[in-house]
Amino acid sequence: MTDGMFQRALHYAGLIPVLFCFVVPVVADDNASPELIIKEAPAELADNIRAYLQLGTETCELSPLRQRALTGKLDKSIQNAAQAVGYYHLHYTSELNANEHCWSLTLNIDPGEPVSLDRIDVQVTGDGAKDNFFQNYLRDELPVKRGDRLNHGRYEKIKTDLSRIAEAHGYLKASFTASELRVDTSTNHAAIILHYDTGPRMVFGKVRFPETILSSDVLHRYLPFQEGDPYNIEQLNELQRALDDTRYFSRVGIQPELEQIDQQERVPVDIELVPNKQHAYQFGVGAATDTGPRIKFGYKNRYLNDRGHSLNYDLSLSPVRSETQLDYIMPLHRPASQHLNIYTGYLTENTDTSEQDTYTLGLGYTRINKPDWLQTVFLNFQREKFRVGDTEETTDLLIPGISWSKVKADDPLYPLHGWRLQARLRAASDKLGSDVTFYQASIAAKTVFKAGPGRFLLRLDTGKTETDNFDNLPASVRFFAGGDNSVRGYNYQSLGPVDENGDVVGGANLLVGSVEYDIRFARRWAIAAFYDIGNAFNENNKDYKRGAGLGVRWISPIGPIRIDFARALDNDHAFQLHLSMGPDL
Repeated sequence: MTDGMFQRALHYAGLIPVLFCFVVPVVADDNASPELIIKEAPAELADNIRAYLQLGTETCELSPLRQRALTGKLDKSIQNAAQAVGYYHLHYTSELNANEHCWSLTLNIDPGEPVSLDRIDVQVTGDGAKDNFFQNYLRDELPVKRGDRLNHGRYEKIKTDLSRIAEAHGYLKASFTASELRVDTSTNHAAIILHYDTGPRMVFGKVRFPETILSSDVLHRYLPFQEGDPYNIEQLNELQRALDDTRYFSRVGIQPELEQIDQQERVPVDIELVPNKQHAYQFGVGAATDTGPRIKFGYKNRYLNDRGHSLNYDLSLSPVRSETQLDYIMPLHRPASQHLNIYTGYLTENTDTSEQDTYTLGLGYTRINKPDWLQTVFLNFQREKFRVGDTEETTDLLIPGISWSKVKADDPLYPLHGWRLQARLRAASDKLGSDVTFYQASIAAKTVFKAGPGRFLLRLDTGKTETDNFDNLPASVRFFAGGDNSVRGYNYQSLGPVDENGDVVGGANLLVGSVEYDIRFARRWAIAAFYDIGNAFNENNKDYKRGAGLGVRWISPIGPIRIDFARALDNDHAFQLHLSMGPDL
């Protein structure tokens, strides 16, 4: 008998226990499942064998027919699983055990010497040979190097990656002129040979919009590319997002017509647009400790004309704060990132420390700057009748300003990593039609990050005002502290400098910070502990107040609802219940 015949005889002898045990009837247990035990195998090899055998899909009760099928595929599956991760000389013995509940299969593995890569020949030719997308991949992202253990999956990944890069950047006629994985089991060496001809790069052809609610001119302004630009699938995705975000359409479909590529390598693009309902209404109820129960109503006319102008109306009513605003919005030259807003509104607020009735007429220019900063330049005319302490005035202000904001979060409902930043500059001058001169800057920042079993939420709100006539500064321009989103443990806007009668009159500056840690203990529930500190103040009367407590969060489908039990750590050490809702960032 030759050595090869002897080894094969030993191998098939190792299958005898499997053949014998598989024909033994097994009585199923509803709570049991087959078990695969793999011994002496490296982790990646063991995982691959499990994936190939897929015993997790089997039941404890096997028919004789199914037993024979499993026995027949065992050796082929194990060898395929081993070769896929570079083990071409694997030997094993197997043992199948049955008991009154189920059965288990034990594999004793001798992986043998693995095959390693000694040659990697990956080339890109054609128009894309010098393209940075391909060159960067070949230089920095190739998932193999000489000396690595052979892995068929990584070989396939290179092919997939090259095809993906080609498709994304317009090399739509690319193909492999050589595609080989050579394995020499006598030397345990392998070679990857992949030659990829990109062919010519396609360009964008005509973009064909249907007749719809918007004019052709407006629709073409959403295009992030022009006819003749290099074809790029990410720009098609950008166009999809831009049209989806308009809310003009209930459905947006973008189809590059690859079978209609002409002799100039131009790819025409067809757009499908289904108009959204023109009118939309929104009703809502809510509650917060700061403002009490609240009723909200909203109306939106999504498209007033074929230029994409829209109209929004919002009304919010509560015992403490009520407001209404009407916005007329006009998309500009780049409608996906620029619009002009003409608005008017009325706000009335009555707290323990101040009262105000404010009428506003304004103009705002909003644009999205890279990378995704929302910038608004505005000019407001504001008439405000207010009472703070013993001061009761009516002021007219012409307020130019600018604001920036950005939110980045890994989850809108319960982020584990993310941040929010809002900054605003505004001013008024008695030389430009205002009753009071002031300059004001404010920043609101918050960050969330995972730590241990829970997450930290850090918040900072700060502001500074310069004015020579603080007594005539209206309540809407003064800073107050205290409340659900400020220093918890104190009533809404109950903190700040006081007058000679002890009434809180607000401050020119603000500094409030918060540290919170919460732990999720169920799918939609979390508990939290927090510490807040800060106050509104003028230059010479900084008096920081502190609050701390515990809270419960219900992570609802529309955002967290928070119940906080807070204690003021200064003054009368009173307890305060805070109820609030809204996104963490």
